[in-house]
Amino acid sequence: MTLLLAALLLARQDAGIPWQRDLAAALQSAREFRKPAAIYFRASTCKRSTALETGAWKAERVVGALRDFIPVWVDVDQDESRARAKYGVRFTPTVLFVERDGTSAGAYEGAWDAEPLATKIEEMARRYRGPWAPSIDAALERGRDQKQPVVIVVWGDAREKATARINTVLGDGIDRAVLCLKSFDDEAKKLVEADRTWLVLDPLVEKPFASPLAKIAVAKDAKTEDLLASVRKVREAFEKAHPK
Repeated sequence: MTLLLAALLLARQDAGIPWQRDLAAALQSAREFRKPAAIYFRASTCKRSTALETGAWKAERVVGALRDFIPVWVDVDQDESRARAKYGVRFTPTVLFVERDGTSAGAYEGAWDAEPLATKIEEMARRYRGPWAPSIDAALERGRDQKQPVVIVVWGDAREKATARINTVLGDGIDRAVLCLKSFDDEAKKLVEADRTWLVLDPLVEKPFASPLAKIAVAKDAKTEDLLASVRKVREAFEKAHPK
């Protein structure tokens, strides 16, 4: 089999799941987005790995469940096999769930049919769900479920700058809101007037976009304490409107 054909087959195998192949970069993304990682350890000579890649990983429910994670593909035959020893992975295939700080949250070595795999991923998502949602609709849905305000971070610069800024401002309170990163595209321009804006919505009202809780402009020279004061004011208004 040629290398090109092998690459094409591999691309078809993991279609639908945005696998990251660089473990260190993936764990950095997990820290930035406060999301857990799902590390898939596989081997090219492992028949169960091949079966998983042509079966369960393509199932719609499994693909959907993984959206709450940073998915990482580790081929133990190659140079990242050291990760296998680091996390104590005994055989392939194994899916290891890693918390935002890089510590192990549990491994899945059970049945590899789509339904039990999806059930396990969904269970872990409920336990380790981070504040970042993959889309505005998902953020609003999660905000309703968790009874938390939604912050749409409209930011045209690199995502690292956007996430670092809001992580600094919110600190430990970041888990008291649902966040969604949005580029300053045509859709965003219908919601806010300028780039570098935090649009805060109340997902519990009928029309959250009609009366947003706040539009916080984040200038390059904005002081962290001023942004924090604005966020606290909005949070207090939300908690007053929806007492627990």
